[in-house]
Amino acid sequence: MNAAQPNGYDVIMASGMLGFLLPEKIDEKSAESITLLSDNQFWNNCQKSIERSLK
Repeated sequence: MNAAQPNGYDVIMASGMLGFLLPEKIDEKSAESITLLSDNQFWNNCQKSIERSLK
């Protein structure tokens, strides 16, 4: 995932160009949001909500 050449185009640069949060831009507030997204219960709740909506 690293650039083939020094200072070349890599996946991190591509992600930044697409508007994704770059690693060096992660601060305390964004780290908290990332932690919440990694919680399995959050995703279980999302799935249950979608299943209820489909019924």
